[in-house]
Amino acid sequence: RSLDSGDMGLTLDIESALSNLIDDRDFIEINKSRARFNLFEAMGGVRAELRHSNFLSFLLSPARSHGLGSKPLQTVLRAILTKLPSDKRPFRALEVAVGDLDDATVFRELDYIDLLVEVRELNFVVVIENKVDAKAGDGQLANYKAVVDKKYPSWRKLFVYLTPAGDEPDHPEYVAFGYSELAQIVEALVKEGAHSYGSDVVLILTHYVDML
Repeated sequence: RSLDSGDMGLTLDIESALSNLIDDRDFIEINKSRARFNLFEAMGGVRAELRHSNFLSFLLSPARSHGLGSKPLQTVLRAILTKLPSDKRPFRALEVAVGDLDDATVFRELDYIDLLVEVRELNFVVVIENKVDAKAGDGQLANYKAVVDKKYPSWRKLFVYLTPAGDEPDHPEYVAFGYSELAQIVEALVKEGAHSYGSDVVLILTHYVDML
């Protein structure tokens, strides 16, 4: 059918918006990044929950071969703690900033938990449940908490629900954390240590940020 004046006006508005978008600097940069080769995309890891959790475990483990020590773990934990009111934090951000995290151990799929971080030196444990496309099953978060409470009765505990959009968990003791927040942390690490990290480390972290 022929376009009436209302349809014509809407069409012109859409064309104008698209034209402005094409010239937008942020859109141009995003488009460039999407066109670049990405190692995680090549390995099929963009939406692969297990591979994503595996790399996050590698990054957060102080003793692994990335050479960053406990800096990634320290920075991520401090960012998560800031999302909680000060009276709700199981431990202080200052403890993480000045404490010894070098002996922290990151477990994968221990008791089916995606990532579990033990910091014996500071007597706390962190549970990270990572979901890409699916949501946590009914009672899943509560079950993990019950397992950890039983296994670490005297430890301080932080429970984290990590999703692409920072979805709210269905359990009140879990903290929502989003991929965009994680990407900002890793990007800051790259900028901070670009001259001191190995070129291979900078490259893989940059690819990780682009993937996120």
